[in-house]
Amino acid sequence: MAGPDYRRAAGWPHLAFETVGSTNTEASRLASIGEFERVWVTALEQFAGRGRRGREWESPRGNLFASAAFPVQASASVPLTGLPLLASLALRDAVVDVAPALTHQLGLKWPNDLLLNGKKLAGILLESTAGEGSATIITAGFGVNCAWHPQDALYATTSLRDEGVLMSADRLFAALALRFDQWLGVWDGGKGTETVRDGWLAHAVGLGEQLVARYSDGEVYGTFESLDESGFLMLRDDTGNLRQISAADIFFGNLHKAGA
Repeated sequence: MAGPDYRRAAGWPHLAFETVGSTNTEASRLASIGEFERVWVTALEQFAGRGRRGREWESPRGNLFASAAFPVQASASVPLTGLPLLASLALRDAVVDVAPALTHQLGLKWPNDLLLNGKKLAGILLESTAGEGSATIITAGFGVNCAWHPQDALYATTSLRDEGVLMSADRLFAALALRFDQWLGVWDGGKGTETVRDGWLAHAVGLGEQLVARYSDGEVYGTFESLDESGFLMLRDDTGNLRQISAADIFFGNLHKAGA
C-alpha cells in the first residue's frame, strides 16, 4: 500500500492513496483509532474492494473509489437507515454538478445504487463500527464507473465514458465531498431524515412498478409503493399486504439481468 497524499476535501482531512485494499477499511480504521474524527480516503485502485453482502467490487484505475468515515451519536431516536439515502443523493448531485447534461438520465435505485439510463453507474456501501462512548463510526464507500464497468454483474452496468462523458475520478470526487458534507448538514444528526427521504423519492426509479425482492432463501413479488419513515422500501405484495423490505436485491423492468 503506497503512502497517502494528505489533502483536504470540503474541509475534511483527505488521504489519497495510489493503491489500498479497501477505502472503506482504511477510512474506518483511521476514524476508529481516533487519528481523525472524520476523514475521506480515496485510492486510484483497490485490491480488496467489496460491495453489499460481501460481493467483490472490481476496482481498476480510472474509476472513483472513495470512502467517508464519521461519527454519529447512536440512539433509538436517530434512524441511521436514512444514511444510504443521503449518500445516494450526494452522489447523484455530484454527478449532475460535473455533468449537467445527465440530469434527467440519472435515477436512484433502492437501497443505494445510482443508475444512468437504467444501468448501474455506481454503488454505495455503508458500514458501521463502534466508536467511543455512544458514538457509532459510519463509513460510506462510493464506487463510481467513470472509465470502466464490469461486464458480468448482477445488474446491467455502464460507465460515464460509455455514455459519452469523459470525467476524471478526481474531479468527480471534489464535487462528491462537497455534496456529501451539505447533505450531512441537511440530515442534521437524524433531525432531517424526512427531508432526505423526500429528496431521494424525487429521483427514485421504479415507484409504482412491479418488482421482485430477492433474498438468499426466496423472493417476494409486488409493487414499489414508497419508503417508510426510516427509509425502508414498502412493497405491496401480490396478496395486497404492505410489506417492509429492509434488505434485499431488487429487480424490476430492464434492471433484471436474464438468468441472474
